[in-house]
Amino acid sequence: MNEQNLIPFPKGRSGNFKGKPKGTISITTHLKKLMTTKLSVPELTGSNVKLTAKELIALRLVKDAINGNSHAQDTIIDRLEGKVTQPMEQNANVVTMSKIEIDGRPLKFDVGNKD
Repeated sequence: MNEQNLIPFPKGRSGNFKGKPKGTISITTHLKKLMTTKLSVPELTGSNVKLTAKELIALRLVKDAINGNSHAQDTIIDRLEGKVTQPMEQNANVVTMSKIEIDGRPLKFDVGNKD
């Protein structure tokens, strides 16, 4: 590293001159705004009632789950109940790797706690 190149930028000046222009609205901001926009989708709701995009997505998810879509069912259960945790047991402190041998015996690694 050449320390001569480590010159700080002048005050008020960034190193990324062609970066995102000020005032640019992020995709997240656009999505949040769209999710609260009221829409009418008679094919989904069965009437001209206006629902937010969030509500329409939830309605579609529930309808898909009722019609047997297992992915939709899993998504709803995970959102309402939380994802199922899978317990992992750690009983052994030694891992045997039978493919690696030293003097004709399998190589063993001690992976016990280092207290």
